Amino acid sequence: NKAGTIFPRYNARMHKVIQLSDQVRSCIANAIHVEAPAYGSEKLNALVSYVTSLSQGKPIDMGGKPK
Repeated sequence: NKAGTIFPRYNARMHKVIQLSDQVRSCIANAIHVEAPAYGSEKLNALVSYVTSLSQGKPIDMGGKPK
């Protein structure tokens, strides 16, 4: 998994730069259809840390796309 290597990134649909935490919250709200954890919450921080850990050792991919 290289998801942690492509953030921050520009999101053309939202017309702004998004962070990994924004993407995690979006996936939870839109794909799982539950309330996303609040910014700065222990739960969101843990999820972002986990996703980031899956990318450990992978090169930064500035032009990468979410999969």
